[in-house]
Amino acid sequence: MITLFNYLLLSNIFTSSIILFVVPFQFYLGYIFMVLFLSFYILYYHKLVINIKFMIILSAFMFLSFFNLFLDNISLFLLLKQIIGFIFNGLVYYLLIKINRYNIDRLLRTYLNLAFTIALIGIFQEISFLCGFTYGYDYTYFLPNFRLGGTVMGLLRVSSILPEPSHFGAAMAPAAFVSVLSIFKRENIFISKKKSFLILISFLLSFSIVSYCGIVFAIILIMLNYKRIKLIVTGTIIISAFAVASYSLPMIRMRVDDTIAVFSGKKPMHEANLSTFAVCSNGFIA
Repeated sequence: MITLFNYLLLSNIFTSSIILFVVPFQFYLGYIFMVLFLSFYILYYHKLVINIKFMIILSAFMFLSFFNLFLDNISLFLLLKQIIGFIFNGLVYYLLIKINRYNIDRLLRTYLNLAFTIALIGIFQEISFLCGFTYGYDYTYFLPNFRLGGTVMGLLRVSSILPEPSHFGAAMAPAAFVSVLSIFKRENIFISKKKSFLILISFLLSFSIVSYCGIVFAIILIMLNYKRIKLIVTGTIIISAFAVASYSLPMIRMRVDDTIAVFSGKKPMHEANLSTFAVCSNGFIA
């Protein structure tokens, strides 16, 4: 039963395209898995356990949010929706870790198995696009929140079953990191070399700046952790070549140039592309 809930709850990372209804709020398929898990936990253990440290941190943000509510900067409905979401998600995934006896390796392996499946769907999506098989790459007919990410150099921007390529890049980033680590190291790290290559292929086919930054950060983290001259030299060469190749893509060059222009004050944020707007607005808020 624990293994089943591990797969169901970690699959929520990849199922944001499946929305069952949108009024009065967006109800995702994953909410059903979370309610089932909470029901199972209460029936089996006859209690709920809350992480006090998490609640203390959340309380600080809640205080600031209520202060903004007093200043009429936000609405009560939106505030309550966010607070309930934080508490609900925090409770469920804390209990999931607890019920696994804090075995993070087990949860990571479950996530990687799911990520590999998502990567295979992404590769199938690209092959279907090249073969002209519409139902194999355009999933709008059964995924309500799905939308095609466009094309680059005659290739589809892969998003698998995620809403868009950037979401795919964010959800697959940990798997990409493990894949890069597995390739750099002689032994398999959690997954095989073959699976690592397939995950990275799907990751690169997203043509998402989120994905590409993820690969660069993964290589930098590996270089910083192992601190071997050969690894540092190899990693630096790969990052330099990868950066040059990525910047040569018009879509990525436009996003990079817009982001630099906004942060340097040369361009208003509202005139930039949507990816730059998201990055910059979140950066300014942080």
